[in-house]
Amino acid sequence: GLSTPQQKMILLKDILQGNIQDQIQKLSNAHFLDNLIQNFQLNVTSLNKFLECPLKFFYESLLRVPQAENELSVYGQAIHFALKKMGLAKKEGQSIQVHEVYEAFEWYLLQKKYFFSNDHLSAYLDKGKNLLEVYYDSCFPSWPEVKEVEQHIQVTWNNIPLKGILDKLQVKDGQIQVVDYKTGKYKNANPKLRAGNGMQDHLGGDYWRQAIFYHLLLRSQNVAVDKVIFEFVEPDDQQSFQQAEVCITPDQVEVVEAQIQDMWRKLQNREFTPCLKQDCTWCQFHQHHQFSPDVWTASEEV
Repeated sequence: GLSTPQQKMILLKDILQGNIQDQIQKLSNAHFLDNLIQNFQLNVTSLNKFLECPLKFFYESLLRVPQAENELSVYGQAIHFALKKMGLAKKEGQSIQVHEVYEAFEWYLLQKKYFFSNDHLSAYLDKGKNLLEVYYDSCFPSWPEVKEVEQHIQVTWNNIPLKGILDKLQVKDGQIQVVDYKTGKYKNANPKLRAGNGMQDHLGGDYWRQAIFYHLLLRSQNVAVDKVIFEFVEPDDQQSFQQAEVCITPDQVEVVEAQIQDMWRKLQNREFTPCLKQDCTWCQFHQHHQFSPDVWTASEEV
């Protein structure tokens, strides 16, 4: 197998001649692709990437080409880490002080301080401190019962291995709810929350599909969830924290189930058709055999 970034880069350089189907054939002949597909477990990020552009999925999810993290993605991870500490305390019935929450955030960020310039590191530490203090005061007191924190789930559905990590499971009014934290801006979320209808031009937004995917994971474990809450931990212009709810309906579940099955069939058939959109860095990279800086940068959204 190709276990190091250097080996993957040699592979990429070697196969970057001809079209994508020629490259896939080269990989298949080496049985490399067979092993990757045979051991592949589908999470919602990979599903979203495939629906956005199968070529993007091919490189980022299947070949797992190394991607550099950026300041914003590391900051988001640090906020998640602090919220996890709050969730664990709530789950175990322990008290937690705001300084402990901030210290968890600070510890995580400093573990990855090499991603930041000195000026930016100081600014992000201040930003996180202010955010977590406001969130702790305005949101944490009203948290309902926490059942699970960062729950890892692996299931097999219709012979397709699915996996995911749920930020938080809470119990409110006797109902189990999934909470997923978003560090992006609430005002930009609407397109990502839009429901799909199964048509190619209405595939649905990434957050909406994520909610249905989480429902499928839990349903496979006989846990009934009919609502997923996206909690935006970046305050809006009025310094309020917003939430968006996706209510699960049977027809929407059918749409995502069909998307999963169609994607899985194409994966088994090695169908990685480029989307050819002008703003797709992988398609541009392919057409011109040139490395765009965007290709090597991880997504900002956590």
